[in-house]
Amino acid sequence: IRNNRVDVLLSASRLQNSAISSEGMMGMFVYSNSLNNVIEDNVVINSGVNNLVNRNVNVYGMHFGVFGATVNQGGRINRNTVASLANTATGDNTGTILPEIHGMVIAHGNWNVYNNQIFIRNGTSGTPITTTNTFISGIQDGLRNNPGQAANYANNTVYISGTNGGIAPGNASYAFLRFPNLTGTVAGAPITLKNNLFVNDRVGIGNHRALGNVNSSAPATGWNTTASDYNLLFNNNSAVAARWGTTDYNLAGFQTASGGDANSRWIQTAATTTATTLYPYDLFTDPLFGDLHVLLTNPTAYGFVD
Repeated sequence: IRNNRVDVLLSASRLQNSAISSEGMMGMFVYSNSLNNVIEDNVVINSGVNNLVNRNVNVYGMHFGVFGATVNQGGRINRNTVASLANTATGDNTGTILPEIHGMVIAHGNWNVYNNQIFIRNGTSGTPITTTNTFISGIQDGLRNNPGQAANYANNTVYISGTNGGIAPGNASYAFLRFPNLTGTVAGAPITLKNNLFVNDRVGIGNHRALGNVNSSAPATGWNTTASDYNLLFNNNSAVAARWGTTDYNLAGFQTASGGDANSRWIQTAATTTATTLYPYDLFTDPLFGDLHVLLTNPTAYGFVD
């Protein structure tokens, strides 16, 4: 599946926990009995749910596999772009009914996920605007620790931005989230996570993290001490830079809890770029259009990733 573009795909879905599903929009869905899938150089942009309903309608840029499936599925997910997704569903602002946006979900299979660029914020003029209390992930790994399940994530760039609206309790956001089976209560499959750039400068209610391995029972299963390293993590609150299990940490605490990421770094996001802070728009070429290539016009900004 190569060189496809999904642009301004808008759904008026009202589905919620139905017999079908609560997926209001999927830009791309891959479910096949093959280990040699190649999904590369595709674009999903300016798409989502455009319906003001009190529902937990979900928006997905790209979704790979079905949770609990038995097919042998896998392959390469490479050089894809997901940008400017939106979800106008309001939820009930209690954390019980919550709208969601996910750039890319790996739900089942054995995948190599390389060189993808994902940007999600509140929306732009002329597209649906996400102004509510919304749960967001850039890349979400939902693989269970079953035979044949695994994923390798390398050289991906994810930027989560915007403002979370609504009232407390606030829904979280993650640039990268490992959440096995979408419950976080079962063991996850083996993964590697290296040389990725995870930026989350989202503000508003809720905790906005760069990285999360969220699991209430066994976060270390499938995530050994060498699984994750050489990643750059950016967010605006060091205390919630990353989550291991059910606890938030700064990078040093995360390194201790996980035993890994010895060579990863954390940098604070801010409204201006300085020697110690980054304004992400100084680093990336054109986020609104999904172009997260590093700009070379601001030496202080690109110095963080050079």
